Amino acid sequence: MSLDQEKLECVHESGGRTLARCPACAVSGHDRRGVHLILYPDGRFGCAAYPGDSEHRRIIWRLAGGANEWKTHDRLVRGSGARGSSPISRTDRTSS
Repeated sequence: MSLDQEKLECVHESGGRTLARCPACAVSGHDRRGVHLILYPDGRFGCAAYPGDSEHRRIIWRLAGGANEWKTHDRLVRGSGARGSSPISRTDRTSS
């Protein structure tokens, strides 16, 4: 599972990492330099401006991810035991 790089802007390599313009930040006109979104080789991703913000990651996924895969991603993120996470109580979620 990973983001569709065809849907991203300013994709580039820097220091052995793949960076891009965060689509969630771009909606409000931010991240014009294309350095907020970090893409990891295993498919994980995150925004440097909103680290640990699961709602921000959901917005990124809706804008640049595969709609059928978010349920799995959400379960991994929220069920990871991270501070403030809670177990998924509804498994019939669909992305919107």
